[in-house]
Amino acid sequence: MKLSNTFLFVGLVALGAIIGVFLCNYTYFTFEKEISYFDLFSLSITTVLGIYITVRLGRIFNKENSEKQLLIGEVRESIKLLDGINNYIDARTYSIQTMAHDIKLLNENLHLIENLIMASHCKLVDAQPIRTSIRLFRRTLTGVRGANNSATLSGVQYTSAKRSSAALKQKYFELIFDINKI
Repeated sequence: MKLSNTFLFVGLVALGAIIGVFLCNYTYFTFEKEISYFDLFSLSITTVLGIYITVRLGRIFNKENSEKQLLIGEVRESIKLLDGINNYIDARTYSIQTMAHDIKLLNENLHLIENLIMASHCKLVDAQPIRTSIRLFRRTLTGVRGANNSATLSGVQYTSAKRSSAALKQKYFELIFDINKI
């Protein structure tokens, strides 16, 4: 990246030098040795406005990008939590209390994400499909009963849990895509 930027800079400087030599030797243009106060004032104002607009737009884009990164970071935390729940599912035996606690953490993290969305410039992003998927996921996993507050998944229940988990993970990735679109 740095090397390509260096080549771009050197190429633009060389192009500017070639154009400058060409214009100075070209007889259709005349240059004065003096500059009027109005032209100097106009040049100064144009330069100041150009720098101000560039700096201002840079700050706005930087702020929007940092908001997006914060939101995406929180979504990634939810995906990590979901991966932890998937480890319980892969074991086919889990504590219902632990599962309910982890799903509660997913809900709390989703609530935080929704609050961050409302506080950011990404208000058009909708996290409601994730809430619906979490409800379905919770019903799939906490509807299984076993002995001593423990659940063991049968083959059909395991398949259903994995499908619900994959659907929820897909919704999280779609949320990331929606955030990046804005």
